[in-house]
This record gives sequence, structure tokens and C-alpha cells, in this order.
Amino acid sequence: MLTAKLLKKLVSGYINKPMVFPSHIPPAIKKIMEQESAFSYKHLQSIAGWMAEGSSDKAKHSIRVFLKERWLFIKKTGWAYPRYPFLPINQLCLQIAEQIAGEDEAICQVLMPGIKQIGRIPASTGSLKKETEDNGHFPVHNYILAKKEGMLLPIESIYIDAVADTNCLFSDFQDNSLKLRYSVQSEDLWNIRQAAGESSNRLMDKLFQVHKQQHDNGSLGFAIKNLAQHILERSNLDAGIIDTIAEVKLELVTEPIREFYAIWRALPKEIKNELFLMREGGCQSPGYPLPLYFFRLFASVPDCPLEEEEWAALQKSQLTECAVRIAHTLNKFLSDYGLDDNCVLGTSQRESKAQIKNSLLDLLENTLNAIKRRGPVFEIETPLILSELITFMRAVGTSVDKIAEFASPCVYSFQDLATLTMIPDLLDAAIPHISPRADGFEKTNPIYLAALTEDQQKKFITERLLKKMSTEIETRLSFHNVGYPLKPALRDRLNKILIAKLKDEVHCLADLKAIAQRFSGGGPILGLLRALKNDLDQYFDNDIEEALSFYAELRYNCQRFLNNWLLKFCYQKITPDNFETHFLRIPNIVMSGLLVKWSENTGSFADYLKLLDKWSRCPRLLPELNASNKKKLRAWVTSETLLEQLIQKMPASDKGATILWFRERISSRVFLYRYWSFIPENLQTDFLLAVNLKLIITNVDELKLVLALLDTKGKKARILAQFQPADLKCTPEYLAKLQKSFAVDNQDIIDEITSLKSRCQNRDNYPWGLTELDTLKRNLIESDSRDASFILVWRLHAWISQAHMNYQFDPLIYRVLSRIISQESTRISYGLERSGSSLNGKAQAIAELKQALNGSYITPFPNYNRYRLNNLLKSIDTETSPRQLLRLLETAEQDLDYVKSSRVLKFIKKSEIEFIETEIIMFTQKIYTTTGDRDFLNKLVLLYNKYGHVAVESPPANYPQDNKGLIPLPYVSNRHIHTANTLLRAIEKEKSDLYPLLERLFKQLYLIKADLAKSCDINHEKQCLAEQIRSKRALTKALIEPKRIKTPKNMETTITATQIEEKVYEEMKMLGLKQLLRNYPSKKPYRPEPSETMITTSNTLQLTANSATIAKDDKLHLECLFSTQEEEAQSLFANSYQSFFKRKQLNITKTRGSTAVIKHLNKKSM
Repeated sequence: MLTAKLLKKLVSGYINKPMVFPSHIPPAIKKIMEQESAFSYKHLQSIAGWMAEGSSDKAKHSIRVFLKERWLFIKKTGWAYPRYPFLPINQLCLQIAEQIAGEDEAICQVLMPGIKQIGRIPASTGSLKKETEDNGHFPVHNYILAKKEGMLLPIESIYIDAVADTNCLFSDFQDNSLKLRYSVQSEDLWNIRQAAGESSNRLMDKLFQVHKQQHDNGSLGFAIKNLAQHILERSNLDAGIIDTIAEVKLELVTEPIREFYAIWRALPKEIKNELFLMREGGCQSPGYPLPLYFFRLFASVPDCPLEEEEWAALQKSQLTECAVRIAHTLNKFLSDYGLDDNCVLGTSQRESKAQIKNSLLDLLENTLNAIKRRGPVFEIETPLILSELITFMRAVGTSVDKIAEFASPCVYSFQDLATLTMIPDLLDAAIPHISPRADGFEKTNPIYLAALTEDQQKKFITERLLKKMSTEIETRLSFHNVGYPLKPALRDRLNKILIAKLKDEVHCLADLKAIAQRFSGGGPILGLLRALKNDLDQYFDNDIEEALSFYAELRYNCQRFLNNWLLKFCYQKITPDNFETHFLRIPNIVMSGLLVKWSENTGSFADYLKLLDKWSRCPRLLPELNASNKKKLRAWVTSETLLEQLIQKMPASDKGATILWFRERISSRVFLYRYWSFIPENLQTDFLLAVNLKLIITNVDELKLVLALLDTKGKKARILAQFQPADLKCTPEYLAKLQKSFAVDNQDIIDEITSLKSRCQNRDNYPWGLTELDTLKRNLIESDSRDASFILVWRLHAWISQAHMNYQFDPLIYRVLSRIISQESTRISYGLERSGSSLNGKAQAIAELKQALNGSYITPFPNYNRYRLNNLLKSIDTETSPRQLLRLLETAEQDLDYVKSSRVLKFIKKSEIEFIETEIIMFTQKIYTTTGDRDFLNKLVLLYNKYGHVAVESPPANYPQDNKGLIPLPYVSNRHIHTANTLLRAIEKEKSDLYPLLERLFKQLYLIKADLAKSCDINHEKQCLAEQIRSKRALTKALIEPKRIKTPKNMETTITATQIEEKVYEEMKMLGLKQLLRNYPSKKPYRPEPSETMITTSNTLQLTANSATIAKDDKLHLECLFSTQEEEAQSLFANSYQSFFKRKQLNITKTRGSTAVIKHLNKKSM
């Protein structure tokens, strides 16, 4: 009976015993084992105190709760009772269980609740207590845990019975399982082999050798049967079914194929010839001969080369069967041709029964002795072990402070901090214990710091940790990743430390450029530039080229900071001698500042001319100076003489632009003739229309001289239309005759359209508007009158102008289209003057306009989506729960995709606006014949020119991102749309003058176009926001998801069923489903993934195998998966083809004093 005195004595007897740790245990697991033992001792001492105080029943109940909760924790670890029986705390718990177990209660069930049976065949019907105990003692070292939940395997009995008859343990080569006496799976056989260390390894190797020798008759048939059996066994392993794709891992069948390859090479030629006569379905059938299936398997292994004839036969046959189908085919050959008896390979050397018996008895004796002192030989992967330890301590009623005391030393990474948040106030209690050594964590991964509040971060993050974090910031991406989880105050401290570190690294310009390149011109570069602002001049050492190159590589916010410095630097270094060299690299904002500074001392026109003389060697600068001083020049250039002085200073390419600016100053034909050649051809007519020709031209002869400057009838007609007979001192009849000589004929325009389309098509240049030109051409051919399509002319003019500005039109095509439009517009003008008027026609046109606009409506902007998205962004900036934050980010990403896809609204509103404009223009065409409404037509034309085109400046490509929060999308007001819709309703009701309403409507349409451009031209803002949301989403997802296993570059990997189950396991754990967790098995049967298996092609056997997933299935530590140490020589047992043992040896080989390593069988091929 357990008393307080006995319990204290037991605890004091074990508490000081040393713990033996194998070398393969990682430091984090070792620390958890130590802390769990220390906590268990402390808790049992507390229970002993309760017993001493008289609370015996409460103490016994607490002991049972303690044993139950501890078993739920350690059964998933490598120090469970049957895996490390002689661990001091395990021995203490065993003795306590023996003391408190009832008379009919099995000790193993008190110690390990959930154990139900022993893995024997048939299942035992006797008492579990009698079967497992000896005089009230449960020898836990004689048992190991089976893969099946709730089952123990008696390893001592298994070794003894297997020495007597190997068929009771191994199912290999047996036609049925009647002789099996133990319910073991392949993983159980591996654990039985490992249980007693090297002693059990040697015993099991010998047992399997004996087992194979009993069934091997030395025939070719047995070799083929052995090969087929191993392929089939490795296709499903312990899954119980064959994969539906019927594929198999290459590594698992490589050794059997190699051995059979050696047998094939040793066969006499006569036997090989006989095998070639054996075909599937019979010797006379058209099936493939038997050796071709061997060749197909040999071709999959790099070190099993085929001879030239063999390879040619395989290629000719085009055999593409997969490994599993080949195995079934081989079995069919065995049943059809009876190769077991017909072809004997020869007798191999065999030991006598006496030798075998003596050898097995010696190995058995050593193994049984090793069992009595066996240590921790099992390598069990234990994900989320820290959280399991915390759950265990909490389940037995431990306070938060005590949990923090024992759990804090087990925190070895930032990822473990997220584990501490599972219990309220635990993180606050643990931070004082963890903070002093946080800078010693292997790798700083601050993403997990996002779960900490601002106060927790201030307590946890020390100056030493910030310095370590600064050393890991090497790129712009790492700058954002490391700084993002930190609160603003800590982020500023980190930036200061980083900038001070970077500043110390800058000794010359090369260092500064290297740092800027490392951070892609952003990140901490802005802070570094602020720190180095006073020293920038000495770094660049008067080298303007280096300064401009450095500026161009920076991000927008850094460039904005350096604008004033670069302006001052360029002002000092740029001269007329080097301006042309650097002109294209000078930023626009800096160039604007330079123009102002260079012009600030020009107080008069004479001073300005001197400035132009100074920079006369820089022809590209002079027009920029004119544009910068345009207001001053307007005041200075007051006469034709002064204008000529200015023009003479300009380069030939810019004289025309200067003349056009001051065309109202022209007052003589001499000046006009002198500079006429500098006027662009497409602007000559507009230029003459702007000049006051009535001051220059006083008679018909002078007019003819001016008209001779123009090359088309249409242009001449437009100039002639400005004069009256009195202006030219001629009769009306003479002027009418002159006007008639310049009339434009329809056929002239038709010919030009046809010629233009032909040239465009031949040169693969098909500009906008040619479809409208076809319509215009058809109207000209079919029309009896001179009524041109005014809307087509206006649209063509707008499109051509825009395309020419964007350099999308060939200059020749542009000039021809402009000439066509000019001629057609002139013809329309003449048609206006010659056509009659009709008041009834005007009334009808107004009625038709009202009817057309009846029900017209411009759809408002859907700002609701942006309101909702921006509200989500505010919630994201304030959310602290990682899971809720992930949900908000996913919702925001969906809403942003919808907002981005709503760009189609641009075309909806554009079509709505164009419909209204078209109807108004058609209305204009119907009433222009009314002489009294000619002014109305001119007013509308002015409206087209004023409101016909909207230019919205797009944001710069390097639009700055706000690192402190998500950037909300701008809203666009619907005020102009509502006003336009109100005007549309007013037009329907108006009965008198429509022009005021139409003028206001055109203005509103223009403003709506501007709003539409602003609403839709925020692609960069949307892209920046999308990148920020994706970044936050990835960081948050990584925070709450399990840490992924990294795979070496020379190995492929895929997500296996086991990894999916582990994710489910972790999700259940984080949701706190405690009871469900305990019933959920920690290991699941292995099923091969398609990407891990043999893939068949038409010519060769392509293989993409990955042994890392098998090792994952076997619950090995991560360190074991990526070790690269040399392997020891394989044991005899490992070289056999038994399904489980071979599988394990292909994945991992035990090495004394080191971690396990991955074994690559296909090194040559890789």
C-alpha cells in the first residue's frame, strides 16, 4: 500500500539518478525530457505532502490522474515506458503503479491507460494481469508498443519463439499465414529488431537468413518469385491494398532487381534462349517473351546496364508495362511454365541445423541479456511536443506560473512563442524567463512575434535581440519581413540600429552603391540617406554621372528626399559643356528646378537673350527655357522685331513652336514668308486662321500670294472664308468665283481615302479610324448632297490627334488623314452656307433629340465595394488574433479582386457618355441648315474642342508604399454623374433654348470622363495593395501553420498523406480538442503517393522517388532526414528482401554517435 512515507522515499531515491541521453536526441527534446522529469518529481512530492496531511483519497486520485495524463503525453514520444523503460522517472512511475494497482487490476493499465491486449495470434482470452505480471511486478522492459493502438508486443517471447520457428514471425515466402503467432506489421518488425540495440539487430538478421534458407530451393523460379513478391509487397507496404495507379517506389525494389540482374548474367546462353521461347499466354501466342520483362526492370536501375542486343529488343518491343503489372505477369509465367522445378541455379552453401541452432541460441542469450538493460534506441518524431508538455502540466492542475517555470527552458525558437499563447497569461509569465536568452535562438524568425502585444514585445525584445535581428536584414524583402511583425516603437529602434550599422559600413561611394543595390534602392536606404545627408557631396566627389546613376536606382521616397540635394548638386556641376551628355538622365522635377534657378537673374528680355546665348550649345535646353519663362516672354515680346530676335536664338526644329506661341505678334507678309517653312504642315491652316490676315492682306493679289503657300483646296477655302469683298476691295461676284475655284469635290476625298487604305495595308500599319473612313467614303459616294457625316469627322480628328501624340501613327498616314478631315470639314462649311433653313426641321430635330435622350442614364460609380474594402483594411490594421487576421485578409483579397475586375465599368460609362454625345452631334447636323443657328453650331464646335479629350496623369511607377499600414483605395464622387442625369431630365422638359443646358451637359460629361479616368487609372495603387495583402496573408498563414520541412536541393519532395494527417493533428491540437486528440492515432498507415512512385513512359522508365516521405511516415526526427554523414556497412539482415526491413534500410541507417542519414541508392543517376 502506498503511503506518504513510501512515496517520499521512492521520489528521493530516483530524483538524483542521472539520465542517459543518446547522441541522436536534439537539444530541444533533451531539455523537454529534463523539464518533464523535474516537473513530475515536483508534482509527486506535492502529492506526498497531501498524503502526509491526511488527504489520502485525494492523493491517490491525483496519482491516477497524473499517471493517466503523463501517459497521454509520453506515449507519442521516444521516452514512453516501453521505449525507455529504465528512465528514472519511468521506473518511479512503474513502482507507484505497482503500489496503487488493485488486486484484479493490471499494472500496465494503471501505468498506461488504454492498453487492452497483447499482440498474439490468436488473441489471448486470459487476464491481462496474469499475462503481463510476475509476482506483482510488470517487467515493462519485456514489451514494446505495437503500431496498432492499445496493443503491447512481448519481445522476449517473440525472440524465443522465432528462434524455435521463424514462420511464427515472418510471413515472407509463406503461401498462407496459418503459422504466424504474432500480430505484427512491418513497422513492428523494425521496432522488434531495434529494441535491444546491436544484439537484437544481429539476432533478427540471422533469423531472417534462416527463414529464407528454409524456403529457397535454389531454382530460377524461386528467384523470379522472390523478385515479383518484393515488387508487390512494396507497392502497398502496410496499406492493405495495391495502389490504383499500380506504381512502386524505385528505391524499394532496386536491390532485388540488382540481385536478379546478377543471376541473369550468370545464366547459360542455352537457358536464356529457352526463356525467350516462353511467351505470355503460351509459346505460340503473340505476347512478349519472358526476358523482355526482365529488361524492362533492368532499364530502371542505372547500374544494371543492358547489352546492345538486349536494349535493341526492348526498344523494338515498345514494352511500357509498370513494375506492379510486370510482377503479376511474372507470377503468371511461373504458374504457366512451372519454373520452380525446371531450372535449378545450383546449390548454395548452407549451414547445418546444428550450426544454425548454436548460432541462434548464442544470439538469443545476448539479446535477452540486453533487454534487461536496454536504453532509448527508438527515434520517434514528436511534432508539437512543447504544446503537449504544456497540456500535460495544465491537465494535472498546475498553475500558470509553475507551467511557465518548467516550460520556459524548453523554448528554443520564436515558433515556440506561439505555443505559449494557448493558455491565457502563460506568455506574460514566461517572458521574463525567456527574454534574457532570446538572442541565442538559432535563427531569428520574427514572424511569430506578430502574436505578441505591444507590451509583450517591449518586455521580450531586448537590445541584444534587436542587434541580432538587424544582422539578418540583408535585402529589402528581409527588411520588411523582419520589421513588419514589430510594433512601431520597436520597429523604429530596429531601424536606428540597422541604419547605424549600415552607416559604419559606408566608407566610399562604392560602399553606398553596394548597400543601395542590396536593398533594391528601398527599405532602410531612406534612413541611411538622412544619416549621410551632410556627407553625400564628398562621396560623389563632383561626379555628376555617378550622382544621376545612383539617383535612378532609388525608390520613389528616396528620390523625393534627394530631389533638393540633387538639384543643388546639378546646379553646381552642370555646364553648357556637359549638359547634352547628362540631359536625358536628369529627372523632370530636377530639370524644372534647374530651369527656374538658371532663369532667376533674368530681369529683362536682354538678360534672357544673354541666357540663351550662354546655353546656345544645348539645343534641347532652349525650348525648355522658353516653356519655363513663357509668362515673362508674353510680357517682353511685344513686337514682331523682338519676336524675330527670339526666333533667331532657337534651333531650327523649335522655331515653328516659338512662332506659334506668338502668332498674334505677326504684322507683315515679309515675316510670314520668311518663317513659313518652319510651321508644321498640319498646323499651317490653323496658324493662318490665328494670324490677323486682314492687317497683312489688303487686296486679291496679296491674298493669292498667301494662298499659294497652302497645298490643298480645303485649306485655301478655309482661309478665303474669312474675307468679305470689302476686305479685298473686289466685287462679290469675283469673290464668289474665287471661292468656287477652291470647292472640294467628293471624288478627290474618295481617291485619297482609297490610296491611304492601300498604303496602310501594304505596310502592316492599320491606324484607328479606317472603319469610319470606310463609312465616310460610302456616304460620299451615295450622297446626292454635300451633307457630310460631322460626327465621323470629329471622332477621326480626336483619334488621330491622340494617336499622333502617342507616336502610334506613321507621320505620312497622319498627314493624309488630317488632309482628308480638313477637306471634308471645309465641304461641310460650304454646305452650311448654301443650304436653306427650315424652322419646322429645327423643331423636328429638337423633338428627335428629346426622344433619343428620354430614359438616358449614366450609372454612378460603385463606391460601396471600395467602402467595404477600406473598412476591412482598417480592421486588418487593428486585428491581433492570427486566425481572425487570416480570415480578414482572405476576404480583403477577394474584395480587391472584385474591385480590380470592375474595370469593365469604364467601358459601360464610356458607352453611355458616347451615346449622349452622338445624339447631340446628330442633332447638330440636322439643324445646321438653319441660317439663324450657325452661331449655335460654332458654339458646339468650341465645346468639342474644349471638352473633347481628357488627359489624366498616372501615378509614378515607383509609387511609395506605406509600411505602417495598408493603403486605402481612393473614392470617386458621383456628384458630376448626378448633375448630368439631372440635366438630361431637364433637356426633356425644355421648350425654348437648349444651348445653356447642352453646354452644362458637355461640361459634366467632360468631368465624368476625368472622374472615370481617375477611378480606373489606379492600377499601381491596386497592385501595391494586393502585394501588401498577399505578404500579410503569407506571414499570417505561416504563423498559424506548422513549420514546413525543408528538402535538400538534390531531392524532390511532395506532400504525402502523412503530412496531411499531421496538419489535421496540429489543427485539432490548436483548436483545443483535447479528448479528440487523445483518441486520434499519432501514426497512420503509409500509402504511396503518385509522385513518389514509378512513372511509365513510352521508351524508358522514368522514376521520381523520394525517400524523405517514407522517413516522415516512420516518425523520424527532422535532423535525421537531412544528415549527410557516411553510412556504416549494412548488416546481413538489411541486405535481405523482407518487405519492412528493406524499406527501412533504404531510408535510414543507424550510426553510432551520430544522427540517422538518408540513404540514396540512386547516386549515380543523380
